[in-house]
Amino acid sequence: MRVIAHFNPLLHDRANNADDALSSSPEDAASASTASFLTSLFMNSGIAGGAFVAFVIMRRWLKAIYEPRTYIPPTHKQAPVLGTHLLWPLWQILMADPEEILQKNGVDPYVFVRFTMMMAKAMVPIWLLSWLILLPVYSADSHVDGKEGLDKFTFGNVAKAKQSRYWAPLILDFIFIFWFFFVIWHEMKHWLVVRQRYLVSRSHSKLPQANTVLVTGIPSHYLNEKKLEQLFSHLPGGVKRIWLNRNLKEMPGFYDRREHATKLLESAQVKLIKIARRHKLWQEKKIEKLEKKGKPIPAKLLGPANHRPHVSSRRDLVPQLPMLDFAADRKTGFPEKGRSAETDEQLQVTEAPPPSAQEIELVDRLVPHHKRPRHRIKPRWSPIRLGFFRLGHKVDTIEWCREEIALCTAELEKSRAKLMEDIEHPGKDDRYPPLSSAFIHFNQQIAAHMAAQCLTHNQPYTMNARYTEQSPPNVIWSNLSLNQYERNVRQAISWACTGGMIFAWTFPVAFIGALSSVSDLTSTFPWLSWIEGDTFDKKLIQGILSGILPPVLLECLMMMLPISLRHLAKFEGATNKTGVELDLMTRYFVFLIIHSFFVITLSAGLISSLETFASNPQAIATTLASQMPTASTFFITLVLTQFTGTMGTLLRLWKLSIYYVQVILLGGTPRSVYSTRYDMNHPQWGETFPGITVYAVMMIAYCVISPVINGFGAAFFIFATMVYKFHYIWVIDQPASSDTGGLFFPKAITHMFVGMYIQEVCMAALFFLARDDNGKPSALPQGGLMIVLGFCTVFFQYTIVVQYGPLKHCLPLSLAHLSYGMPKEANHEDSVIGEAYHDEGEKVGDGERKRDILRKFGNSHINFTPSRHPLIDRKAERQESGDTVEVDIVDEPSEISFSPISPCSEKGKGSAIKRDREATLVGGTELSEKGTHLDDDREPDVKAVSSPSRILNSSPTKTRSRESNISLSAPPYASRPSSPIPTTETYAVDNPEDGHASRRHHYFAVPGGPGVLHHKVEDEAMAFFHPATKNPQMVIWLPEDELGLSKAEVEANTRAGVKSSLEGAWLNDKGSVQISKPPPDD
Repeated sequence: MRVIAHFNPLLHDRANNADDALSSSPEDAASASTASFLTSLFMNSGIAGGAFVAFVIMRRWLKAIYEPRTYIPPTHKQAPVLGTHLLWPLWQILMADPEEILQKNGVDPYVFVRFTMMMAKAMVPIWLLSWLILLPVYSADSHVDGKEGLDKFTFGNVAKAKQSRYWAPLILDFIFIFWFFFVIWHEMKHWLVVRQRYLVSRSHSKLPQANTVLVTGIPSHYLNEKKLEQLFSHLPGGVKRIWLNRNLKEMPGFYDRREHATKLLESAQVKLIKIARRHKLWQEKKIEKLEKKGKPIPAKLLGPANHRPHVSSRRDLVPQLPMLDFAADRKTGFPEKGRSAETDEQLQVTEAPPPSAQEIELVDRLVPHHKRPRHRIKPRWSPIRLGFFRLGHKVDTIEWCREEIALCTAELEKSRAKLMEDIEHPGKDDRYPPLSSAFIHFNQQIAAHMAAQCLTHNQPYTMNARYTEQSPPNVIWSNLSLNQYERNVRQAISWACTGGMIFAWTFPVAFIGALSSVSDLTSTFPWLSWIEGDTFDKKLIQGILSGILPPVLLECLMMMLPISLRHLAKFEGATNKTGVELDLMTRYFVFLIIHSFFVITLSAGLISSLETFASNPQAIATTLASQMPTASTFFITLVLTQFTGTMGTLLRLWKLSIYYVQVILLGGTPRSVYSTRYDMNHPQWGETFPGITVYAVMMIAYCVISPVINGFGAAFFIFATMVYKFHYIWVIDQPASSDTGGLFFPKAITHMFVGMYIQEVCMAALFFLARDDNGKPSALPQGGLMIVLGFCTVFFQYTIVVQYGPLKHCLPLSLAHLSYGMPKEANHEDSVIGEAYHDEGEKVGDGERKRDILRKFGNSHINFTPSRHPLIDRKAERQESGDTVEVDIVDEPSEISFSPISPCSEKGKGSAIKRDREATLVGGTELSEKGTHLDDDREPDVKAVSSPSRILNSSPTKTRSRESNISLSAPPYASRPSSPIPTTETYAVDNPEDGHASRRHHYFAVPGGPGVLHHKVEDEAMAFFHPATKNPQMVIWLPEDELGLSKAEVEANTRAGVKSSLEGAWLNDKGSVQISKPPPDD
């Protein structure tokens, strides 16, 4: 109490300063605040309602947008079909079990939905209790000047004569904080079980990424596979394989150039094919019009589009002419001076005659030269392309890309051959020397986790950074060569840039916050007085300016940040993309909490408080506490705006617009059509998690100060749970390579503690600032107890960190027996994992049974002993058009299948869906993250079935779906564009009663089928090689057309050494691209 008494004069002075700062808030400020809330409520409700109605209607027809997980993933990971009923699917979504996300998608999306559920569970009791107790305490028979509308239900509306009421918010604050403690404790226990089950699950622990460790900072004398193997051989199971990362110098540059050129060539050639079709149709229409009018048809409409070949394609057609420095006079036609008749005769003999129409290539006959795709190349002096500014030499896109691909392919072949020599004969003269990092693949999962925790080397900053759960698609190759000193410097620069961005963003965010106080703006800037008034139109303008515009501007401003912050996190030296997202989650949250909370709260009274801040900067802290009740209306409108944003997430407007342009309107390229229909979006947790946790902080900070927000907060988290549950069951896919196993969840819990600390500090300040009628402090005991509550929060967080910190990343030794390939142990019934989870592993005899299957289908010669290096131990062969080193891996069995239990499996034996489901490729390992694979937890059903390509060519047999009366079938594959494809947008085949077969959009994957088959098998021995050292050229995928131009372009590409294909793509009658299978190189 002596300490509190000592600070009484100072608190009294600060309170007076805060009162002076707030004394300019008249009653019309409160009315404007209420008007802004009502305007935001009605407008956001209208927008969200319209978006919801649009979703309900369009969901039935656009499966690629709203239900891709019902047919794209493998059968055992597919979501149930929602059907075409208008309202029944909403009940299915509402009652869907979140555990389905864990089983069919991944841990990260599951824990995200669990977090929204946790916040909904926490906020609903707080909402009911606070509205039942705090709203009457703050508003009944208590009034403070200037507190009208929603401000009557805030902490600041307690009259000076009613100071004893402050015990109610104190008691409820204790109840609410301890309720959060209970919820967090329960969820952390559940999270730990989920994460540990994920680590030892069969589907995860058998993957190379579960047993691989990235070690950086390796000294030069250890940059040898044998020495590293000897160093880590002390760990259980020993080392299976080691990949030394090398300085590839120019190889990544050539690889990136080729990737860019192949994508550009594919797009340009598809554009060329469409131009030829449109030009041909234009010619036919012109001829038809002239024939109807009886007019003669010009020769240019009947002949080829060009009478001369294209310059870049005529080199082998035109004979070489002698070098002549004279020419005929174009005006007179006579020879110039010094020119004789003999020279003219010589010239006439030497010049080649114009080529006939048959000698001109098809593309030159169909497309005028000036309509060919062209682009500007990057100037030599510029590090980036400047075509937007019309800078750079303009070239023919197709010819330039062919030459670029041929050049890069040749250089890559030479570099890869040299790399093979360096690996086979290591020495000081290596062209591609090893870098200071390596991927080490252990035989046992527990060995990988022990390697990550052991003290590896006796020198500082040597082999100190070790990372588990590494997967090739997740690696950031450019950061593998950084040592710890470089990382430290980069980290300092990165966070300095982040701090600078936070400071730079303060000014626009403060301006947005100032917009929420219309009365202060009009009093400071008289030219804005025209918006004042009590008429309906004036109130509407005030509501839009203070209730709609600030939250929308703030959301737009914050959308620009993640891109820059992600680049800063990558610059810092993160070795994998999930590490970037984890770092981004921290940076983005700091940004949001500073600008979306502190700056907005201060700027709500910034205009009227500038003089006070200038004379007494220490008043900022007390102003923050005293402004929180007044600024609460802005955060309520922000939550209402987020309702609309969440509904936009449900409607997926951006994906919908891309789908409309690429699939329906223009058709795009075959690859872009495939990507739009069959590539599912992946979550970016670095921005998704902070976007939700910042609202959790707002709810916690304001749950006592402004209890009105609790009702909207509870409704928001309930609604968010439904939306994101739908997203991660039916729409969004979490790749196994980037699943962290729930590491984002503990960070989200830390964000909740930030909200608790903000609330406790502000409540303590408000209690200390409270004054009775005599101007004396009236709530010092409550302020002291709030400090005690703050210490309780610190102790609880410390307990959580100490208990769960060591278990957050690594696998405990007590669970090592549950990993894939480990001998099973008994007497673990009391384990948190439990014997029930133990039974999910492979049953006795299953492993031998699967080995018998592989032997039966020709895979008995699989050598599971790791080779020293794939480029040495395996024979490499080059393709005829070759640009890559093809590794002689084990042949795949062509006729092996499994028949998982599915509602559709009860249909007729001739069902096309059943045949599709039975047709799956098995190579002993998973084919792809999204592709069909042999599920190790199911017993395979061995039978001779047709290959997937034959099934696509077979005639479909109709079967009825239980969800709707739509005929389901795997559509046939059309080998020619003239062959009709009798399917519709919703997997339906054409009605046989129709007079003609329609050629509408269709899907080649259906619910209940095997999903989108991916034939690419990743060689495990080359898994952690840089893509530039192993990836072949992307196949140019063109659609077949009726004019035959696509076939001619494929032939021209082949002559130039560019791999191309027409397989499974064609142009329909309207000129849109159609596909019937994945890309040929997938």
